[in-house]
Amino acid sequence: MSEWHRGLFALFYLAVSMGTVQQLSGPPPPGTPQVVKLSGSVSLTMTAVLPTLHVTHRYYPEPPARFKVSLDVEMMWLRYQGYVDGKELLAEMAYFCLTVFEYGTGGRKAAAGQYNVAKLVLDKLGGLTSNVGDGQTARKFSGTATARSHTETEFQWLRAAVKLLIRRKGEYDADPFATLTQLTMSDLPTI
Repeated sequence: MSEWHRGLFALFYLAVSMGTVQQLSGPPPPGTPQVVKLSGSVSLTMTAVLPTLHVTHRYYPEPPARFKVSLDVEMMWLRYQGYVDGKELLAEMAYFCLTVFEYGTGGRKAAAGQYNVAKLVLDKLGGLTSNVGDGQTARKFSGTATARSHTETEFQWLRAAVKLLIRRKGEYDADPFATLTQLTMSDLPTI
């Protein structure tokens, strides 16, 4: 990935994490009407039968002051994008991101200290990805697992937590010596 693409990637990530971009997952099946609600400036180009939609914004988010798209950040992002595209289960993707986040630090406690993320956040993420899920959504099955689907609140929390870890990893990788404010459960939706 070129530096230009990495920079663009970082901007897109911020837009997604702020909720300013929503991805369309492709065209509907032939003959199926689709309504897309947009706000902002839109230009539409018709070519034969297939329209091309170009969405512009008056204001883009400022690029991050400190963010590096390292190999770890890229891997985590690609897995998150796989989840968004429906190619991967949430629990699998979230646990993968947690594992990458902890990799090379000496474990969860060390990762919490190195990246200044409350260990409770990492433990909650690990618990929701390892101990909750039904036959279709569980990452794994063990005797201590709760055989139930994640609640909508848990889904929202997991998505927010993964985006938080990706952002923090990018911040840290940009400057490992910078003082980072601690990320806690209060930085995430109430669960």
